[in-house]
Amino acid sequence: MQTITIILVLLALVTASSPLTRILPVTVPTPLIQIALGIILALAGSFRIELQPEVFFLLFLPPLLFLDG
Repeated sequence: MQTITIILVLLALVTASSPLTRILPVTVPTPLIQIALGIILALAGSFRIELQPEVFFLLFLPPLLFLDG
């Protein structure tokens, strides 16, 4: 898989985790749902994710810093 495809799949899973958290009858923190979805993705697919540092700093770090700010 290409890096862009992997990034889009990961962002789709993060987006899907919020409604999934609201649908569940038991209160589960969103990060635990995201970890579970990541594990399911890793077990279902036989690919390895190797992100370049530039891609991580560009796509993932700004939202994390914005949420902590």
